[in-house]
Amino acid sequence: IFLIIELLIVLFLLLFSLFFVSCRSKNKVLQPMIKEFDLLKRANNDYTTIDLEHAEELAYRELIDSIRYIPLGDECGVMGNIANIITYKGRFYIQEEQFDRVFIYDDTGRCLKKIDNKGRGPGEYLRIESIDINTEKEELMLVDGMSDKLFFYDLDGNFKSIHSIRYFQTENTLCLRDSVFLHISAPSQNFGNEGLYGYALVLSKGNENFLKGYRYLPLQVGYKGGGQIFKGYERSCYHPIYSDTIYQILSDTTYGPIFYFKIKNSSWEKYHNSDRFVDIDGSEEGVFTLLYENQDFFLGYIADKKKKGNYMQPFLYDKMKDKTYLLRWCDYYEHLKELDYFEGYEARGIFEDYFIAHVSFSTLDQYNIFERVKDGALKITNPELERVIQNLNTDSNPVLILTKFKHL
Repeated sequence: IFLIIELLIVLFLLLFSLFFVSCRSKNKVLQPMIKEFDLLKRANNDYTTIDLEHAEELAYRELIDSIRYIPLGDECGVMGNIANIITYKGRFYIQEEQFDRVFIYDDTGRCLKKIDNKGRGPGEYLRIESIDINTEKEELMLVDGMSDKLFFYDLDGNFKSIHSIRYFQTENTLCLRDSVFLHISAPSQNFGNEGLYGYALVLSKGNENFLKGYRYLPLQVGYKGGGQIFKGYERSCYHPIYSDTIYQILSDTTYGPIFYFKIKNSSWEKYHNSDRFVDIDGSEEGVFTLLYENQDFFLGYIADKKKKGNYMQPFLYDKMKDKTYLLRWCDYYEHLKELDYFEGYEARGIFEDYFIAHVSFSTLDQYNIFERVKDGALKITNPELERVIQNLNTDSNPVLILTKFKHL
């Protein structure tokens, strides 16, 4: 009996050992196997200084060359708040926030297609974080940050394929070249390798991840967001959060600075004047969001604590004249007798030489524009804007405002 008990104990221990080793093996397979990694190298120090300390302050409309208004049709339904607009071959691909949809419009404002595949079934996404166009393959890409997948559609909005992202999470992805994708992730992720802690960028190609990081400085205590990647004029750009420098991704191995923002008491200066990392909460001056670039101008927004509320100060840099302007929006529409332009506010994209903003019925209504036009107290002197105001109502989709700036 004792011999049988001993044999059973030995057999149990043997089976337990095999199970434990098997589990470890499975866990090991699931972990990213990174033996070594290359880092993006800074290629040069050539950059342009955008001097915000001594920028000239002008009214927004003083720099306007022309404005176009494109009412978005309701052929595909009513749209909510706009999160992002990208353009390609005369079409607008508009990412909507509330319901995770993408609307495709032509340049007249006619809706061609609505992508509305939210769910947990085959070919469905959980949440759209960002969108981009892969110009090499003529594909629209949707980034699902919750399932860590890239969804690809043709340019007409028909579903094509899904690509799973392995070993890391991303909220923003850009299509670069040769099927290489640029991803941004929180620098607190280390992808299973402590040597990658503090790096924010990941490059991937097909099922292969190059895990080539960008050293994230300053790395604050607290928030660990990775910043912003965006398409500039014929280039892909990276702006680290709280940083005063914008970088261009030059190749799969190199990056270089293209713009440096000069502003008093910026976070970058605080970092370099301190012997430790700085701790800022995102409300400091020097925090930039919504950066856009076309051939002649660079448009951005900077947090301004001197203004009441959540105010983003727009600035415009004229690349040809090497001149920077702080722009004042018109805030006295309710007192005007005549209206030739409605400027729109924060840009959401680029279309040819135009910066794209948008406006809804509620925005115009808060200035009593409809009521004052009806009563004859306000005259619209721009025929295109007059048609927009006549046709806009509470059920209308937003109107795109395309603004072209001029060189002074």
